Amino acid sequence: GTCSVSTDFVIRRITPAGIVSTMHRSRRFATSLKFADTSLKFAVDGSGNLYVPFTDYALINFVAGPCPDADFEPIRSYIRKIDPEGTASLWAGSDTSSLKNEPPNDGLRLNARFDTARGIVFDSETGHFFVADPRVGAIRRISTDGVVTTVVGQLTPYALPPKTTLTLGTLPGVVPYADTLAIGPRTKIFIGAT
Repeated sequence: GTCSVSTDFVIRRITPAGIVSTMHRSRRFATSLKFADTSLKFAVDGSGNLYVPFTDYALINFVAGPCPDADFEPIRSYIRKIDPEGTASLWAGSDTSSLKNEPPNDGLRLNARFDTARGIVFDSETGHFFVADPRVGAIRRISTDGVVTTVVGQLTPYALPPKTTLTLGTLPGVVPYADTLAIGPRTKIFIGAT
């Protein structure tokens, strides 16, 4: 037999009156070819739009058996915007590119590439978004004019075990496996890393 996993990622809204509704549902199905993953660490802007990072993976190093074991490699990473009515659209990165051919890079939102976008946070003081890109040990800023810039770390993926370790002190530094972000006053970024 084979193992496969199907998962629904559901985002629900609860109003102050206690009414629960589904804003967005994304059906994901894991097979031996590829699957998609999201940490569901999403951000909300001042207009009630949600910004959700997704990463699609390809199968590598498959080991056969009743429930196969395998390693997976990211092939594309992107951020979707979901408006208050539940309509989803591609907001940053590419949901059709392959990282094997297009390494992570800065640039305009839809031209920039992420390695594995995970945590995202909205800075209400500046209007910028910050995105954790854990495998490259980077924090990326998406500015109000739609430009993606690496503000912490680098854009060079590293192998396991990581060749790059946590670098403290003056930026750019490196924060391997940063996957959770929070924002404080005057754009102080707090980073959770595994």
